[in-house]
Amino acid sequence: MACGTGLFPGPPWRSRGLPGTPADFPEPAGGPRESAGSPGPSARAVPKKASYPVPPVSARLPVFPWDRLEPYKATAAAHPDGIVDLSVGTPVDPVPELIRTALADASDSPGYPTVWGTAALRDALTGWVERRLGAAGVAHTQVLPVVGSKELVASLPAQLGLGPGDRVAFPRLAYPTYEVGARLAGAEPVPYDTETFAAGAAGTELDPAGLKLLWLNSPSNPTGRVLSGDELRAAVAWARAHGVLVVSDECYLELGWEADPVSVLHPEISGGSFEGWWRSTRSPSGPIWRATGRPSSPVTRRCWASC
Repeated sequence: MACGTGLFPGPPWRSRGLPGTPADFPEPAGGPRESAGSPGPSARAVPKKASYPVPPVSARLPVFPWDRLEPYKATAAAHPDGIVDLSVGTPVDPVPELIRTALADASDSPGYPTVWGTAALRDALTGWVERRLGAAGVAHTQVLPVVGSKELVASLPAQLGLGPGDRVAFPRLAYPTYEVGARLAGAEPVPYDTETFAAGAAGTELDPAGLKLLWLNSPSNPTGRVLSGDELRAAVAWARAHGVLVVSDECYLELGWEADPVSVLHPEISGGSFEGWWRSTRSPSGPIWRATGRPSSPVTRRCWASC
């Protein structure tokens, strides 16, 4: 992204791409504030009204979850003993000294990093994938850092080229960004019950027609449910039979309490073949998006690292 005064000449309603005329943007008290080289009213001018047309992409999005929950939160807050607010998972643990030291040491490193990270980072990622997930033989070209898990979940359908006429399936009770990503791409969101694969590949009621992407989430956010090995194998077998790309969100793989979560990359799930898998996971080394084999093949896994 480039920025600079010269890129935004003229009044604020033009630089922001907003509809309206100068009459819709009153001058601040005392008249317009201008700086050298920046013609027009101050960028701090505030529009009188906010009745702008909703952009087409925004119109496709669902109501923001926190807004939808606001009346329920207000009701709960009225309880005389107060509430325990579990709405936003804001980290509260201190940042490890090792990470703070590394950030401080790198604070005077100008320039852009490489997209896929250093060789040391990729060594750490591929090593963790093998040690923790049993996925041997993962190459440097098969791991890729990403800027946060939410960003990838939201942008993946569009990056895969999905759009109108395509369908994206995700657990019915799930992280809301699965639906947001589908809608941003113009695809149809398809929620499914978490027990869908409990009866095996032949027992699923998912309609494969037009389905291009199937999200798995184990352990689940927010239920904590862990998909069994049989359920994961059924999902993989079903996806391979119908040519559907599977993306396994294993963000909480290290947080299984009542059951031991297993990755879709484990040989007992994948059948020992990683071809076509796109995956991401939470590793100690950083957020990674991993892709192996042909992009058109139908099995994927995603895991996020703490970053």
